[in-house]
Amino acid sequence: MKKIIFFPTLALIAHLLVACGSTTGGTETGNAGPETVAPAMGNSIDAVSDLGADNASFTAQLFLRNPPHAFSFARLWSNMGAAYAVTDSSGCTESDANVTTTIDCNDTTHSSRIAQDFGSSGCDAGNNITVTGAKYTQWNNMGNTSCVSSSTRPRFFEAVRGSGATQILSTSPITGTSCDTPSTSIARHFSDGATLSIARCVALAYTNFSSSATARTLTETLNIGSENRIRVASDGTTQYSHSISTPTPLSITMTKTTAQDFPVRTISAGSVRLVHNLAAFTVTSTFTDVKYDYNVCRCQPISGSMAVAVVDNRTGATLGTGTITFTAETTGTCDSLTATYKGAAVTPTVGSCRGL
Repeated sequence: MKKIIFFPTLALIAHLLVACGSTTGGTETGNAGPETVAPAMGNSIDAVSDLGADNASFTAQLFLRNPPHAFSFARLWSNMGAAYAVTDSSGCTESDANVTTTIDCNDTTHSSRIAQDFGSSGCDAGNNITVTGAKYTQWNNMGNTSCVSSSTRPRFFEAVRGSGATQILSTSPITGTSCDTPSTSIARHFSDGATLSIARCVALAYTNFSSSATARTLTETLNIGSENRIRVASDGTTQYSHSISTPTPLSITMTKTTAQDFPVRTISAGSVRLVHNLAAFTVTSTFTDVKYDYNVCRCQPISGSMAVAVVDNRTGATLGTGTITFTAETTGTCDSLTATYKGAAVTPTVGSCRGL
């Protein structure tokens, strides 16, 4: 398999994985009390923040560097010199010996397929973590002239200006034009012997792209078709098992002015369902105007709110409700938020950029 190495902008290099540890949700024990619901609320945030940060890193280079008439990717990246290599959301680079990336970009069919394999021996993601497995990306309904060549990633804004362009991300090979239930996963192997396995398929639909001399905007619809996260301790004990989906797709607006290095992304509506399979409860979080400003906070929301409802998986009974309000825009602290559950204050633990 041919290995393809890229030279991106500094915006993409800045997106490095900060590894998850115990903050990835904690051990699932007991009932749906504040001590277990608060971490679940944090996981609902992280599930979306992961995707947003990864997406912002990929698109920011074009928001930042391209004027309304598109340069080619090759020209943009070659201008940065040969000192940089693409860093993916797992902290592994395409120049790592064990990482193989193949790309097929086709302007005739308006589609692109990208496969990134971390190898059976894995790659070093930093923070004493080794990543194994593979992830896949597929573009459909791209705009004309989105492919620089048959073996390079599509130009983002040339792609999304196509009517109804979609991007699918999965940990299993993508066989159709929509998400399937993934049968393979990416595994993170921690230095303490624990393993976190992530199986995911999500789809982003892009519409209403516009470009001017001062700003670029687009709308997204995010569907988490299927995601499972299972963490196993070094002694073989399953610490938690989560299933994540979007019962109502997330409606997102992304904009980038010429004065900004990164885009601003606002989730106006939609919900995320996080099923705690061991603790036997489900947390559904409904987003209202949740804003990410990647120029200020790399991974976490800075304003907006989420309404939280918790139900018993066995009986369907409502166990409690709560809210999360994000306050970083006013406090200046990136992980600043207030939260309640059953009328009492709780403290959700939110992670950093983790990605797949």
